Amino acid sequence: MAADRAPGLMAIEYHRATRHDRSAGGTTSRRIDPTSRPRPFKRYPGAESIALPRDLPAGEEPAASVLSRGGHGSEPRLDLGGLARLLFFSAGVTRHVAGIAMRAAPSAGALYPIELYLACGEVEGLEPGIYHFDPLAFALHRLRAGDQRGHLAAATALELASTPASLLLTGIPWRTLWRYGARGYRHLFWDAGTILANLLALTDAVGLPAHVLTAFCDAALSRLLGLDQPGALEEYPLAVVALGRPRAHAAAPLGPMPPPGPSAEPPFGRPVAEPLVTATHRSGDLDRLDEVERWRGLARALPSFSATVHVSRPTTHLPLPLEEVILRRGSTRRFAPVEVPAQALTWVLAAATRPVPGDFVAPGRTLLEHHLTVHAVAGFAPGAYRWSSEGPVLLRPGDLRDDAARACLAQAAGGDSAYTVFHGRRLEALLEALGERGYRAAQLEAGIVAGRLVLAAHALGLGGTCLTFYDDEVERLFGTRAATMLATACGVPLRPPRPGRRPPPEGYGP
Repeated sequence: MAADRAPGLMAIEYHRATRHDRSAGGTTSRRIDPTSRPRPFKRYPGAESIALPRDLPAGEEPAASVLSRGGHGSEPRLDLGGLARLLFFSAGVTRHVAGIAMRAAPSAGALYPIELYLACGEVEGLEPGIYHFDPLAFALHRLRAGDQRGHLAAATALELASTPASLLLTGIPWRTLWRYGARGYRHLFWDAGTILANLLALTDAVGLPAHVLTAFCDAALSRLLGLDQPGALEEYPLAVVALGRPRAHAAAPLGPMPPPGPSAEPPFGRPVAEPLVTATHRSGDLDRLDEVERWRGLARALPSFSATVHVSRPTTHLPLPLEEVILRRGSTRRFAPVEVPAQALTWVLAAATRPVPGDFVAPGRTLLEHHLTVHAVAGFAPGAYRWSSEGPVLLRPGDLRDDAARACLAQAAGGDSAYTVFHGRRLEALLEALGERGYRAAQLEAGIVAGRLVLAAHALGLGGTCLTFYDDEVERLFGTRAATMLATACGVPLRPPRPGRRPPPEGYGP
């Protein structure tokens, strides 16, 4: 962690500089050159390609059951087919809309800044190595051969040396900075979070343990993935997800790291750096494993909120497995302003706010608090509420549709929804204890909660969408000092999205 300034000051500076404040004249903006739109796929010309299985059968248990209870049952042995299922339904291409390859998890502006990598040693049907996931080809590209879990463990956590496999999520800031300016850095964590929401639900469905690690040695992990090669786009490791429990035996001993494999395709156009984004992110970097372990200890001790531990299955829901719900998911552009049943709020929010299995907060706890405007939910008076692990608590009654829409950057969906949730965190204590890395964790958890919320809404046959917001309007609306991370609207879609499909046998083409 940077030692030349107090922890968290860069994150505070960044958060203030990228606020959308109506009182300060509106949104931060930049001129967009449509001809320089970043490519949404990273390619490795000449890399060895391993095609992933395309026959991905759905589970038998309804999605609502999985989202209610979390994981259970004996741990399955991870094989190439199981890995393909995780990759496709968390980050694969599920449909094409107006020439854009849309994916299983939402992304603001369909910019898709997140890349996925795999470090494996015990995946049946796949040789040990470091791989990059190509969603368009639905294939893995080998970047380093041999069992590299020892190097991953040395940069992240010792138990990863004998964990069967780990998925690594990275973010390419230019893909979102191009459209959203410096505020686009927030989107990296929101998009990574919605992917993780899918991934954690998918692992829960089959009883595969998964643990999200946000603390690691940044430079070492970048070196392992080849992100530090000259001429490459700026790309940050954001999270490591351990898949499976550590085995009784150790992985191959740590030896010299082989030279990096094939280089990625050069970036398109003229990417523009945002010095504030780079400085903010780098200020949170960790260099040594003892720093990583100390950060995790501080995160476990940090004052936090109770997560929703016990979630009862809803009485009515779609009888569809999780995979089918993911294929049906699409961002709701317009809501019908009609009433939804009570469990469309109480169960959906309870399922969304279950504890995240991660290293950034104590077990059973959450970094976040949630405020919501209720517009049309049976049994609940319209008004402003605060969510607790026991359910919604009324703060102020009244019709807040116009206020919610205005707070959501004057987007009608924020007020036409049945309810809109604002995920936030007071930053002072968080950043004093955990520095800029704490800011990363809060933004990431907000993305996970928002992703779960939208999944749960779709499991009931409803719709949802993630929204950006006027920071000052949200704070005034609820009288809170919590910094808003993200907003999510839920309700009845005016027009349901066209369902996606599984990977076609013939592939997607170039």
